[in-house]
Amino acid sequence: MTIQADAEKSRHEVSSESVIQPYHRAQFFITILADSAFPAVVVPTLTLYFGTLEDVGWYLSTYRLASGSFQLLFGKLYALLGPKPLVLTSLAVFSAGSLLSALATKSYIFILARGVTGLATAGVTSGAFAIIIQAAPLGSRPKYASIGGAAEAVASLIAPVIGGLLIDRLGWQWCFFIELPLIGAVFAMIAFCFKPTEKKSDTGNIDWRRLLRHLDLAGTALFVAGFTTLVLAVQMGGNKYPWSDWRVLVPLGVSIALLFAFAALQYHLGDRGTLPPRIIRRRSMLFGFLFACCNNGALSVIEYYIPIYLQIVRGLEATTSGFMTLPIGAGLILSLPLAGFLTSFFGYCNQFMILNGLLTPIATGLLATLAINTEMWRLVVYQALLGFGTGVGFQGPQVAAQAILSDNDSQIGIAIIQFAQALGPAIFVAAAQTIFASRLASLLPGQGAAPPADHALVLPENRDGDYKMDLVGYNEALIKTFYLPVALAGATLIGALGVEWRSLKVKRGSAL
Repeated sequence: MTIQADAEKSRHEVSSESVIQPYHRAQFFITILADSAFPAVVVPTLTLYFGTLEDVGWYLSTYRLASGSFQLLFGKLYALLGPKPLVLTSLAVFSAGSLLSALATKSYIFILARGVTGLATAGVTSGAFAIIIQAAPLGSRPKYASIGGAAEAVASLIAPVIGGLLIDRLGWQWCFFIELPLIGAVFAMIAFCFKPTEKKSDTGNIDWRRLLRHLDLAGTALFVAGFTTLVLAVQMGGNKYPWSDWRVLVPLGVSIALLFAFAALQYHLGDRGTLPPRIIRRRSMLFGFLFACCNNGALSVIEYYIPIYLQIVRGLEATTSGFMTLPIGAGLILSLPLAGFLTSFFGYCNQFMILNGLLTPIATGLLATLAINTEMWRLVVYQALLGFGTGVGFQGPQVAAQAILSDNDSQIGIAIIQFAQALGPAIFVAAAQTIFASRLASLLPGQGAAPPADHALVLPENRDGDYKMDLVGYNEALIKTFYLPVALAGATLIGALGVEWRSLKVKRGSAL
């Protein structure tokens, strides 16, 4: 190594230290915002407050759809402009979405607020990875990313408990009011502690016209519209209308046409597009996308419906059900940093993705055996196994993207994986809601063929006699719903086996 190279490395390490330390202090709060924004424990309460079961799937799907659809746009923005101004702007938008969520009096207003929050989350999470890419050398990135993953796991651990306490003591609105001081704390940390390194980009001091051309706004519009209509079709099909109904077939057809137009536009634009074909065509990107989509989809469906099982089938209060979902977060806290540090040590992420693909089908399969009298210790063990299994390979696709892509392309590659992690919950929670509502309609006495769309998930205090049959119906509907994450968990193994074995300790070329 030359003296000049040694000097460059030394300057990079000093810069990395100055950037990573404030990032560590802010990461916990950033991930708290992303995870506690909508703890699933509040779902039964919202169905009572808004008086509808029909919109339950939209509460999470809209959030995930917005956060996922704009990941690619933010990935390109961060590659062009750097992290600090975009992170601060995203946090400001996040505060607006949280406030609107808390003040919502109608279900559709709440859904709109969830979309605003999802858009901001795309900017916040992309910014977190942009900070790591700018500050840390390749071999150390899994270690630093695992710290963020551990913070996210802590957030998922405590958010249901805090959410349950707030619901029972102050009201569900405080699940969102409490975010405002957290947003202020993160804003101050990024504004005053984060000192970005000099931006090195071949785009230089780009003007606004050139920036707009680089952003591919037409592609983003096609992309967002295509996946929005897809979620709309999945949400309504078999739930509000039969799959053969024109009101389901039309948005499904529109979705296919829009996504086809998006793919054609990306092929035409090449590197100037939102989704450069030379990046997405890489084997690790394709299989990593499948893995991330199915892994996060399986986890989100379970996390979303376990509180319904606890509060409706088992009759627990929101606070108690929040405590009962802690094992998932505990498993994530254990596996995420462990896999991150071991990946930095060995240089490979594949073995952890494969372990993920083996453990999650077992965990989801066990959860699909829950009954109205299942021992609580079994539920604790099953959830802990799910948390550990999904967490041990969670960062793998992002690590694989950085292992095969140059630093200039890594931000876009990570944005693609983050989109997959948001797409899975957006699509499959909506699909799970369709399964749950349709099964519930056929199982509850007196419901007939119509889904109980206009009824909240509430049962009378008397849980004996005829209402015992209702409990059986709710439980059976949930079990049928859990078959979906079982299938998704099985698909993660296919994704894990398809990712290239590429070491982070091998220096990559600048162009791939």
